[in-house]
Amino acid sequence: MYCEGCKRLYSGGTRCPSCRRPGREPLPEDLVVVCDRPVLFAEMLSDILRSEGIENMKQGILGAGLSSILGMQAEKVSILVPYALLEEAKEIEEAFFAGNFPEEAGKTQTEE
Repeated sequence: MYCEGCKRLYSGGTRCPSCRRPGREPLPEDLVVVCDRPVLFAEMLSDILRSEGIENMKQGILGAGLSSILGMQAEKVSILVPYALLEEAKEIEEAFFAGNFPEEAGKTQTEE
């Protein structure tokens, strides 16, 4: 099930376990959260997804007010992609944070 409010998928029940809104089946164009990461890692992942042709959106979790008080290190960012691209984005996210990159990905032009 998909929650329009949280932009997250969940299983079990007709209501979102976080916000209690009624859920529905996701549509291919629905934006869905891939992951929540600290700002620096979210920026890197967003760039990698775009380089792989997956448009995405970043959404701060704490918001500007709390981030300005607590500092950007405390902020986490949700990365959202269309539901149709969720599986591909998840694979890239898992590979990125596991350090499983193709050897060519990290080479500079002088190394080639």
